[in-house]
Amino acid sequence: MSVYTIEDFKVAARKAYKGGDIATARKLIARSQALEQKQTQNTDINSPMGGFKEAFSYGIDAPLDNIGKTAKVLGFEKTGDALTNLTDAPQGYESASGKFIEGDDDGSYAWRYLPKAAVEQGAQFAGQQLARVGGAALGTAVAGAPGTVTGALAAPVIMSAIQHFGPAAMERAKNQGRQKPNLDDMRYVAGSTAGVAFLDSIGLRAGGLFKKAISEMGTEGLQSVIDQTGTSINTKEGLNVSPRQAVGEGIIGGASSVVVNTAISGANKAKNIVSPQIKDTEENRAAVTFANRLQKIANENNHNLNDVDVKSTNGAREVVTKAHTQMSEELRVIFNDLKPLVKVEDTDTLVNLEDKILAEAGRLEGKNLAKSQAGKQELDALERLVGHTQEGQRARNLLLEMNELTALHKKGYKGGLSKYTDLANPFNNITPYFSSQGGITGLATTGA
Repeated sequence: MSVYTIEDFKVAARKAYKGGDIATARKLIARSQALEQKQTQNTDINSPMGGFKEAFSYGIDAPLDNIGKTAKVLGFEKTGDALTNLTDAPQGYESASGKFIEGDDDGSYAWRYLPKAAVEQGAQFAGQQLARVGGAALGTAVAGAPGTVTGALAAPVIMSAIQHFGPAAMERAKNQGRQKPNLDDMRYVAGSTAGVAFLDSIGLRAGGLFKKAISEMGTEGLQSVIDQTGTSINTKEGLNVSPRQAVGEGIIGGASSVVVNTAISGANKAKNIVSPQIKDTEENRAAVTFANRLQKIANENNHNLNDVDVKSTNGAREVVTKAHTQMSEELRVIFNDLKPLVKVEDTDTLVNLEDKILAEAGRLEGKNLAKSQAGKQELDALERLVGHTQEGQRARNLLLEMNELTALHKKGYKGGLSKYTDLANPFNNITPYFSSQGGITGLATTGA
């Protein structure tokens, strides 16, 4: 099939015009203009700062093509064709990763292509992140907590192995002078594929944006060395490992980690902005603390918070009773420590006397499980008397928790308990105190 250039169309258009065929001349001019525009677009999408949409599409297409190659190597030709044709790489697009590693004339990497290369790799990296989440969920469903760890590790390993195995086997066959890989090729690349896949999962487990980037940089570089070794060792072409390629792939991997995790972080922040938020008030923080207290008591005593039968000795009512006993005793000890500051003295001013009476009233109200709650006057008086001390803030926190307990008891356990079980954070076993000015001191609950 002949390939016509822009100049070919222009020459033909001029001939048609001179021959009096105006309609054909206009069609040929339109063809030349369309081809010129297409070439301009292709030039733009392959420029360092253009074609990011195409880079992302390329990044999605490449892993599917690799999975398709694996299917073909294993004998599933139809499946391989279906996966390969599932998406199309952008027409005329040239890999920014290849341009980055190929570099400039002075031998350095083509750093201007790194942002686009990171976007290309980001699609595959994001897929690994999603595989980790899905694998963890599946592992939890099958084997509980131990399955969570196993699933999170196994899913990306399997996904990565499927992507690497086929292309590696084909590359090794090529180095042996064959078009199709045989069983010997598959055996060689099986080990290297396993190592590459495991490193993929290790890179994902790092915490923090910087740590993830460094981890991914290191694992991608090591993966490249393992992959190059597996495809070339003991072949006719001989062992061929390119340090430049390994380092380049490591740099791209680190950059793609930053792109993906920044995008995920931004999405989470956006979700938090549009989602209903619990206001940061003393009352709501006390509700979270109380929720965690209930969860801790239930866990350590094997009580069932879903059992709301008031006659049950192993259900929610028993948990609340234990919580009330704990808080009442804790409040008694704290007030005993605060006695020098809250005890009525003959020398007290009228204002101090009133505050001390209100503080004592708050203590008595807090102790009452079913009838009363500490009011704002009592809490404000306690703040004025002892708010400057850690014990004073702890006493306020306990009274606010006790208010939540009384509210639950009055409302009824059926329905009312769900407010607290929804707030509870099962990973937090430390009950904090928080200041009335806002903010939780120590290892604070984050259930809300």
